[in-house]
Amino acid sequence: MSRYQSILDLIEVFKPQSIVETGVWNGQNAVRMINAAQKYNQNIFYCGYDLFENASQDTDEKEFNVKKHFSYGDVMDYLRNETNAQVSLIRGDTNETLKPIVADFAFIDGGHSLETIRHDYEQLKRCSVIVFDDYYTPDEDGLMPDISKIGCNRIVENLPHAIIESEDWVSGGGRVNLAVVFGT
Repeated sequence: MSRYQSILDLIEVFKPQSIVETGVWNGQNAVRMINAAQKYNQNIFYCGYDLFENASQDTDEKEFNVKKHFSYGDVMDYLRNETNAQVSLIRGDTNETLKPIVADFAFIDGGHSLETIRHDYEQLKRCSVIVFDDYYTPDEDGLMPDISKIGCNRIVENLPHAIIESEDWVSGGGRVNLAVVFGT
């Protein structure tokens, strides 16, 4: 199963009214999460953080990003057209822009460096449910990313957590899964 379907399944279970996401990218996952949550609560608040057009080759290298960048305006327009939720988008590096926030559901999928994921978790650890993307496991050839540099493995290893396995693969080898932690 895809990680993104698993996120929707978690939304179905926890029925959040407020959602925070680091790493909005093109906004499609935000729309899916909002729509899933609106089956249970009409008044959804969504807050998303991303570099948007402020991303650069330097930030891509630092955060191990390989995806295309979308502008703040394009993503905000898309969210306004596709949802009727209360939406807030914050542009910039979460190491600077993300302060402690409490929500029913948090999805951490911004930068992939340990430093950024750790920072994002520290700011979101009071959320009821925290879902981390980028929990890496070996593929059938035993390959996987270097978890001493990227991913959430080292961050969740000393926390009570659950792993939701996926069929999603990583370029260069490995599988990418979700880790779920309950907030403090």
